Amino acid sequence: TENRLLAALPTEDRGRLLPKFEVVPFQKGRALHETGELIRYAYFPATGFCSLVALTPDGAMLELAAIGNEGVIGLSVVLKSPTAPCLVLGQVSGTAYRIRAETLAAEFQRGSALQAILLQYTSRLLSEISQGIVCHHFHPVLQRVCRWLLGAAERLQSDTLDLTHEAIAHALGITRTSVTEAAVRLQDAHAISCRHGHIVILRRAYLADIACECHGIMREAARPVPDVHPVPITMTLPTRATRARTVA
Repeated sequence: TENRLLAALPTEDRGRLLPKFEVVPFQKGRALHETGELIRYAYFPATGFCSLVALTPDGAMLELAAIGNEGVIGLSVVLKSPTAPCLVLGQVSGTAYRIRAETLAAEFQRGSALQAILLQYTSRLLSEISQGIVCHHFHPVLQRVCRWLLGAAERLQSDTLDLTHEAIAHALGITRTSVTEAAVRLQDAHAISCRHGHIVILRRAYLADIACECHGIMREAARPVPDVHPVPITMTLPTRATRARTVA
């Protein structure tokens, strides 16, 4: 139930900062930030997770990145950009540590450990967004669905996911029918079970076998912060063999 960025703070910094936070719930399908709106609060999720979402003028959407207890929502306020660059939606309901945007920005400017931790997280988030672009462009639906389900399970530390086919379709920028077709194949392989808006992963190893290499790269980006040294941004392009791969 703890946010891993806040957990990485030295004891003294945590003691000074934690009284400035409040614990608040967020709901799936509800916006924490709307595109272009003034950011009043930053959120450090403890449970559940959210999606950074890009919208087109006709209402189509695509997840840019997912943020759970490894990250923070509203990061742009410490980069001197007071407005939300994209929509932030609750994907699975949970709780978060909330802090006023100006308070977080002031702490960042102190040059404290929080500054180093948030800069490192920024690098990791950019890595995830960059790899997601590669994944959306090159990889087939079944691989992307497996990668996304694994990422959700790892963020939630649970194999039972309160997710619908429609929510996954919105996140991946594909049709609900495409998600359902992928889900049927995975159910036929006894890898997942879908029922009443819930998905239960029965065989993680099977999903990992099918998922594209992006899963491993994004998983690495979401690992706990071991120290405050910057992590270089990496992006892997699929090989010709990967592009030609047919998933059985």
